[in-house]
Amino acid sequence: MTKDIDLFYQEKTEIFLEGLKTTPYQQIDDTGARVNGINYYTQILCNPHYTAYFTVPDKDRKTILDVLLCGKEKTYCFNAKAFDMMKTFNVSKS
Repeated sequence: MTKDIDLFYQEKTEIFLEGLKTTPYQQIDDTGARVNGINYYTQILCNPHYTAYFTVPDKDRKTILDVLLCGKEKTYCFNAKAFDMMKTFNVSKS
């Protein structure tokens, strides 16, 4: 049952990426999950057209970005607008 599952991971990723495109919003929630006796979190992302589940060890913002990026490398854009927003929201410099 756990052999040759790469095709399923690929299909899940494709369904998830298409689901993200179906509405301008996504609902996200999490629930606790035990994996081999260790506390994990199951992130649930959905809209009226799909639901996707991701079980991950953390539930911080970086983990959510990793889920949304489906394993792609995180990149950041620091332009004038980004700096203006950081001032507006009084983001700490440290």
